[in-house]
Amino acid sequence: MAEYKLKSGKTLTDEEIEAMAEAFERGDYPGSWSGEVRVGRPRLSPEPLDVISFKVPHSAALAIKQAAEREGTSRSAFLRQAALERTERILAAG
Repeated sequence: MAEYKLKSGKTLTDEEIEAMAEAFERGDYPGSWSGEVRVGRPRLSPEPLDVISFKVPHSAALAIKQAAEREGTSRSAFLRQAALERTERILAAG
């Protein structure tokens, strides 16, 4: 019988995992499930998304990466937020 140690320190056996899987398939899994299981990242927007790509000098890319890391976010999220903030500012100014 195999045992698996979880990040929390708890140990699960194959039998426990199988019982949990069967319960989940019946819809009886305890916990705070909403009944809907989504795989992957949450959507950024309910509308279709476009990809915007652009080039910057290597030194600028490194600086952007460093700034994003300091804020605890990804480079994409950092650039997305910066672009949206500037867009809102310009459009609000008329």
